[in-house]
Amino acid sequence: MKFILLLIPLFLASGLRGEETAAALEEKANRLFFEGQVTPSIEAYKRAAQADPSRASVYLNLSCAYRSLAENEKALEVLRKAVQISTGDPDIHAEAGWAARHLGHYQDAIVYFSEALRMEPEHLSALLGLGVSQSESGRSSGAIQALSKLCELRPNFGASAMFLSK
Repeated sequence: MKFILLLIPLFLASGLRGEETAAALEEKANRLFFEGQVTPSIEAYKRAAQADPSRASVYLNLSCAYRSLAENEKALEVLRKAVQISTGDPDIHAEAGWAARHLGHYQDAIVYFSEALRMEPEHLSALLGLGVSQSESGRSSGAIQALSKLCELRPNFGASAMFLSK
């Protein structure tokens, strides 16, 4: 019995170290990414995801690294995991929308952006993405509505006015 009781604290401590390891790996990956070492950062993000598969931020950051290399298919794949883990995060949904849009999957992008806006109606990235995706897929009335709202929220945001003028 004493043997089992001694193992319990060791088991619990190893779980905590696993979480710390995932956090440390993610921190290292972030540093590498911002130093311009994208490929090593991707490997560190992957190790962080293995250490703790429930960390949605790892998948979000990994997707940004993939997108910086124009690997949009991989970015969308890991963002789908992040969406499953953190269903209520509008930032993750917006990022998934951008990844889908870069692949020309406009309907998927519109769904992701719309979901982000359902959670946070004034999410600027989601409004821009929704407007751009609708415009590029021939849905001009929806594009005008989203981009007009963005112009109201941020009158000095040039990108919304540029897309709206199209």
